[in-house]
Amino acid sequence: MLCLKGKSSRVLWTVALLTTLLFFLPSSPVNCSEADMPAEAQKALIRGLAAAEQQAWDHAIKYFMEAFNKAPLAPQVSFNLGLAHARSRNEVPAFIWWQAYLALAPDAANRAAIEQEIVKLEVATEIKRDTLFEKAVAAALALPEKKRRQVSHDVAQDLCRAGKVDGAAKIYMAGFDYTPRPEEEPRFRQRCYYIRASKLLALGNPEAMLEIVALAAENMQADLLADAATYYLKAGQPIEAEKVLQRVAKVNDKNSILQSFVLHYLKQGDEATAGRVLQQLQPGKAKNEVLKSMVAHYLNKYRYWNQVDGISKAVPLAEQMTDGTEKLETWLDMAIAQGIKNDVAGAKSSINKALQYQGEWDSNHKARLGEARALIADFKGAMEMINQVSEYQKQKIYSSMVTAYLRQGDVKKAKQMAERIPAKNSSGRTNVRKSSAMAEIGEWLAKNRTEAEALKAARNLQWSPFEPNKRGVILEPFVKEAVRAGQLDRALALADQLKGLDNGQSYSRNYLYGQIIVTYIELGQLDKALELAQSFKLRKLLGTMESVFIELAKALAEQKKYTQSLDLILENKGMTSYGSFTELTEELIASGQGKKTAEVLHTLVSQAKSVWVATVLEVVDQLIDNNLSQAALPVLQALERHVLKRADMKELDGLLDRYRLAGDAASAEKLASYAKALTWFDLAKKTKGIGDMSPYLQDLKSAKLEEVLRKLAKTAARLANDLELVQFNAE
Repeated sequence: MLCLKGKSSRVLWTVALLTTLLFFLPSSPVNCSEADMPAEAQKALIRGLAAAEQQAWDHAIKYFMEAFNKAPLAPQVSFNLGLAHARSRNEVPAFIWWQAYLALAPDAANRAAIEQEIVKLEVATEIKRDTLFEKAVAAALALPEKKRRQVSHDVAQDLCRAGKVDGAAKIYMAGFDYTPRPEEEPRFRQRCYYIRASKLLALGNPEAMLEIVALAAENMQADLLADAATYYLKAGQPIEAEKVLQRVAKVNDKNSILQSFVLHYLKQGDEATAGRVLQQLQPGKAKNEVLKSMVAHYLNKYRYWNQVDGISKAVPLAEQMTDGTEKLETWLDMAIAQGIKNDVAGAKSSINKALQYQGEWDSNHKARLGEARALIADFKGAMEMINQVSEYQKQKIYSSMVTAYLRQGDVKKAKQMAERIPAKNSSGRTNVRKSSAMAEIGEWLAKNRTEAEALKAARNLQWSPFEPNKRGVILEPFVKEAVRAGQLDRALALADQLKGLDNGQSYSRNYLYGQIIVTYIELGQLDKALELAQSFKLRKLLGTMESVFIELAKALAEQKKYTQSLDLILENKGMTSYGSFTELTEELIASGQGKKTAEVLHTLVSQAKSVWVATVLEVVDQLIDNNLSQAALPVLQALERHVLKRADMKELDGLLDRYRLAGDAASAEKLASYAKALTWFDLAKKTKGIGDMSPYLQDLKSAKLEEVLRKLAKTAARLANDLELVQFNAE
């Protein structure tokens, strides 16, 4: 089963043949190449076969797994893992590894024989599962009455999970230490179907789950349907989710599912559909929660993405809310967002609406009101709240007052408010809120005062890992001004003032070096920008600022200096990790440089230890869209190594789609086989199976029989779960 050449190959063929004969399976070679088996994998495989020859199956599996870790896509490794597990009578892993083998070698000459063995493994697992359950049931029923009830009921639930409802009901009823009422059995059966349905969904089989939902108790059906609808939504199947929704009768139950729909569509950025679903919701708790989530979504767009329509969409949604507490919190959030954007009139209106709430205000509500008031310069109102909140909550209000005083140009009072914020947080680390307040003051000084004042503020700023370049941001206007005035030395000297101040590093200085280059780009002095960039890079002064090189490469491309632009990409391999890289490649491809861009990208991907797969695939899309599929194929082939190494199914599917779009059916088919194998590899991590049953059955003689019985039933249930997983995956 090995693809090796020379003397070692003959030895291994002999061992492989012996192993195969030992299993009563026909010997047949596997299609693969030497490249599939690195030296380390070959060595591990030799050890595994040596162990197999001595029937030391645990050792054989250990060595085969070492080979798998070095060469996961070599079919012979999966084949031998299947053999070793089958010989050690652990059918589930054998099933999985042989399925993986068939996925990797779909045209294997021994395919029919392997498929026959897989059927035998499946039957053997079913027999083993049923035997374990039967022994557990018999032993549970033999317990004294006082001990029998709880144990038998636990075993019954495990039978439910395995789908053995009749057997579960039988042991459940027999477990009572009194004569049960007639309604006990149908009630338990309904509960049993609920347990089974939940298990089927957990196995990833919503279709089978929905077939038995009606057999569960009526009050449980709504929960199951809600879970199924949510499952379909997360799987990207909204139409199936809608079908599930149609089966729900009660308004409250339907509201709960619709709530999941709205949140899902918002997360996907589909605001229109989320809005349409919202209209189906009836007034109540679920609708209030959805409205609050939608308001938060639009406020984030307004606050963080500067989308003005965010606030105009948030306000009418907040008006629809009926719950007092949630409505209060929503209007307070609205007021803070408006205050941050200096929308004083809007913030005042939102504050007034919040104040209409007649219920009890907790300290969190008061702190948020204090923040909102501070942001619109209602300092008296803000101070009223400060006296009613915790020390931590006070910091938020002080920080907002810093913002408001700076808007008024009162830097002295802003500093006073910032000083009230502790330098360290409760865990003794740098207080980010303090750092942000001081940085805000520094930025204001940079815009409104002298270079000396800004420099002093930057140097005195506490460093924060959340804003590592903040000192540089403060000095950025002065550095850019110096460059524009032709004073490069002054700009460099100013940047050097920040050397080593960022927790011993020079993040802010390096940031300013990058801004010097960006300024030359803005001035159109590309030769100077390129000269400085290469100089900084040579001296390792730019850190990982590939974004600067992207801007420079884009500027070169705009001036039709394509060779220089492409050379710059080739010299800075980290560019592919930046989203803006695709803007550069789009411009190059549109300028007729598609083939050269593809060649450069192929070199980068081939040489890189790791790449940003999504970015490379986006560039491939650009090439395909511009009728450059043939140029894209070498890039895809180079990318394949990275994708297979990462074993990410989403990336694998993306690569598979691009092969198809580029017209390479053979590579797509091969990759589809790999993708199928990867699903089996993933299952191998999730399942264990059960080898020899003797130790489990021997334990039935233990003095701690109740504990042993529960363990035995759990083992049988786990085996049933493993079997269903592999059967479902094989369909």
